[in-house]
Amino acid sequence: MNKQLPPEDPLRPHTFDGIQEYDKALPNWWLFTLYGAIVFAIGYWIYYEKSDKGPDQYQEYEVALVQLEEAVSEAAKMAPEISNETIVAMSKDSAAVSAGQQHFLANCAACHGTELQGPPAPGMPGVSLVDNEWVHGFQPMQIRQTLVNGVLEKGMPAWGPVLGDKRILELTAFILSKQAADFPASAVEVSSPQAAIAPTVPAAAVQASAAPAKEVTNEILVAMSQDPAIVAAGQTRYSGLCIACHGNELQGPPVEGLPGVSLVDAEWLHGNEPMQIRNTILKGVIEKGMVPWEAVVGQDGANELVAFILSKQP
Repeated sequence: MNKQLPPEDPLRPHTFDGIQEYDKALPNWWLFTLYGAIVFAIGYWIYYEKSDKGPDQYQEYEVALVQLEEAVSEAAKMAPEISNETIVAMSKDSAAVSAGQQHFLANCAACHGTELQGPPAPGMPGVSLVDNEWVHGFQPMQIRQTLVNGVLEKGMPAWGPVLGDKRILELTAFILSKQAADFPASAVEVSSPQAAIAPTVPAAAVQASAAPAKEVTNEILVAMSQDPAIVAAGQTRYSGLCIACHGNELQGPPVEGLPGVSLVDAEWLHGNEPMQIRNTILKGVIEKGMVPWEAVVGQDGANELVAFILSKQP
């Protein structure tokens, strides 16, 4: 007995390249999906756009922000309280100390030496962290606070926003782990921070930095790079502030693994125009460990540094 075949769908009258197509009805599941999407879209539009019942994206953002602040507040309440004692305990934790050492080598060794002994070369900024002399306090919480807030006028960036609380604690633990056995009994707070870590910049250059800023252009900076007196002033500033990360010949980090880049290899991360170089010096690139030097050298000091850098280009 032959099976009865289902009737074929009618052919549509048009033809393309000799090919005809069936006038086949769409499957019900597809139609239900389409009609459901249309109904949902109309309901969504009425609820959020016409009825004023649904929150808009700005209101949702405000709600999410409040929830985030509440979550941060709750997390802060549950977090262990940080004190001198907890940081000292971390300094005896090998995992925390090892992590802190990595942070130190990546961010601090350029100015403080790989062994915390101080500047890797004479004339570089930075101080020893193992000589029992402390400029901003030797208690663990004081060291932590110095790392968080920095001392910008001395070239010490505020590492808190860059590293975060956890890394700052690990870094503090590492520094404590390198102290003498009788620390802190043997520690001494230096009474004259200015003499201890002030960069080697002539008084005349400092006074020049405080003068009102003049309009500067690429052309003016290029012209300054051909003035021996300005270049010499820029070299003095460079030797006191920049050599630790960029090398005495601008060739890059003097020790492998330290931060900093070459300034004479024709590769520029933040622009090679004189005004772009100047802006990088003034504003810094804090996430890369580049300090914003505007508060230290001023506008004129930045001009001198740019002139010196331009004079060393091949």
